[in-house]
Amino acid sequence: MLRLPIFKKTDDAFFWGAVISLFFFKLALVSDVYVIARFSPFDDSLYVSRAFALINDGAWGPYDAYVLAKFPGISFWLAGMHALKIPYLLGINVLYGLAGIYLISALRGSGLTYRSLALAYAIYLLNPVTFSVGWALVMREALSSVLLVILLGASLRVMSVPSRSLAWGLALALLSCSFAFSLLVREEDRLLWSYLALLALAWAGLHWRQVSPVTLLKVAFVVFVIPAVLAVGSGYAARGFNARHYGLPILSDYGEGEFPKLMATLRGIESSVDNRLVMLPQDVIVKLQPLVPEFAPVLRALPPPGNQTFSCKLQNVCSEWSNGWMPWWVKQASAEAGLTPTLPQTQAYFKRIREQIEALCADGHLNCQDKGLGMIPPMELRWSRAFLQEFTRLLGMLVFPSVELLTEDTQSVGAARSLVEMYQQVTLSDIPNPDGSAVNAARNWWPVASELLRWRGNLALCNAIVLVAVIVGASAALVWRWGMYPGVPVTPLFVLCVIFWAYSLARLLALAYVAVFIGPFESRMVFSTYTALSLLSLLAIAECVQAAKIFKLMESRNA
Repeated sequence: MLRLPIFKKTDDAFFWGAVISLFFFKLALVSDVYVIARFSPFDDSLYVSRAFALINDGAWGPYDAYVLAKFPGISFWLAGMHALKIPYLLGINVLYGLAGIYLISALRGSGLTYRSLALAYAIYLLNPVTFSVGWALVMREALSSVLLVILLGASLRVMSVPSRSLAWGLALALLSCSFAFSLLVREEDRLLWSYLALLALAWAGLHWRQVSPVTLLKVAFVVFVIPAVLAVGSGYAARGFNARHYGLPILSDYGEGEFPKLMATLRGIESSVDNRLVMLPQDVIVKLQPLVPEFAPVLRALPPPGNQTFSCKLQNVCSEWSNGWMPWWVKQASAEAGLTPTLPQTQAYFKRIREQIEALCADGHLNCQDKGLGMIPPMELRWSRAFLQEFTRLLGMLVFPSVELLTEDTQSVGAARSLVEMYQQVTLSDIPNPDGSAVNAARNWWPVASELLRWRGNLALCNAIVLVAVIVGASAALVWRWGMYPGVPVTPLFVLCVIFWAYSLARLLALAYVAVFIGPFESRMVFSTYTALSLLSLLAIAECVQAAKIFKLMESRNA
């Protein structure tokens, strides 16, 4: 049996010295960055305000049109970091570095050189996403990226470590926690269920020769079931939290319950407008007002479309409101009209409106079609070209995302003083107020940092260019490794890369399907997968090189 080289203790010391130095170098590069306070009731200020209410009142705050719009994971995280007295950005950046260390440390002694491990970690730390405005905003992408890297590190250990060891149990526990919490952070992360299933199958494929069939099935079952049980349990607990405070066990009333059903019903009403980006055209709004008097106040309160709207500027939908905005306006108008004061009343109201519209469709007052039961309609063949365009766009983002790097200008604060103060309390960060007070105390905390920061943008840009070649090269290397060296035993790293590449492809396909109806996504939608690829790609190439060496050694022995 081939044995891969084991490194000397001196190599080990140099490796850890290099890794720790890189870790603190990265912290120095971001030492001047402070949280950017921004009013965005659908995103960051929503997460911060919910955490603020949770810290002070034990709930998300009064029910309104937005409070349950997004999953609660990021707000739980903010409140938890506040309870531990850990500033938000410091916690994210430290955990980001430690997550990378956790993954590469699992590969010590695997046959990969320490040089390749350290270089992969350096590329990961200089990920341009982590120097971007999106990372300094209190958005879900940073947390989601960190959780994904932890998940991959734990997966690698689960596949590498003997299943009866304490280390294996700890890795499975960390895998379960990161998996379960990820499902509470981003709605599309439910696709991680497919990753978990592939991981259980991969474990069985790696160990089927070493253990009995019964043991194989038991352990593979455990690898899937333990994270699954924790995920279901945490979701149940989060729903219970919302039920106690708002009356119904709903995580997001934009993604489940009666509101998506109502929007699907509205989408099915016949209209002169046939645009995949529009679910509630203006002619339907006019048509419904006399037919559904209870819904008329909401329809009359919807803002008019126009050439100055984001719908027009970003998606070229000017005479209508596109799907990225119309559902929010319907929900907001319902709340402002006083028709949805509580979650149970909201569900009851939208159900009544939906049933009235369905009755009008049934008796012929409206011509209607069945176009699904949720926000996203079933795919139609005529939209295949748009689907391909969105997939191609997302694939390009995954290889080279468009990021806005942090500068003095991009960190300017334009939010109201009261909002900035709320951000300060929740994130435990000193944020400059619009009047210039409360300047970040951490800025220039280390004299050398000010010199290093001049190179931050150049480092990020150079690393982004390097990553294009590395990610593309890694994809080719995995295919090459699979086809050219079938006799070389597969390693846990190779299996992890194959699983993650498959998951990334599935995620892009799902996002492309949604983008067909919602419109093009921003690059931040691929930040988490890009971050993981920034660490795994060079490792995948190194694994392919190692397989080539082993293959040559096998050939020489056979000769």
